[in-house]
Amino acid sequence: MPLYRRLPKRGFTNIFRRDYEVVNINTLNRFSGETEITPEVLCGAGLARKGSRVKILGQGTLEKKFKVTVHRLSQKAKQQIEGAGGSWREMDVREKRKTVVDKGEQKKPKKTKTES
Repeated sequence: MPLYRRLPKRGFTNIFRRDYEVVNINTLNRFSGETEITPEVLCGAGLARKGSRVKILGQGTLEKKFKVTVHRLSQKAKQQIEGAGGSWREMDVREKRKTVVDKGEQKKPKKTKTES
């Protein structure tokens, strides 16, 4: 009997799980002030992978004013950004998609045998 059939099957892999790249707020201090922080900017700095969702956590202190636009922010990070005079916005996950479906273009239904 093959090995894969002899070993017990355990665990579960959730196919709907959302993974986030975690960035602490003190790492944002490396950028110059008044910079708009987006996932693309963080990817360019090597803090996140390309095309991934980003979550900002509130560990550390923020010393500069930023405009932050990422997928998720913790409550402490929101308070620190506002306290430094900056602003924040949470992106919708669907904003990452570039393809837009035109509702005017609908596929024609297939003909059935009875319609022929």
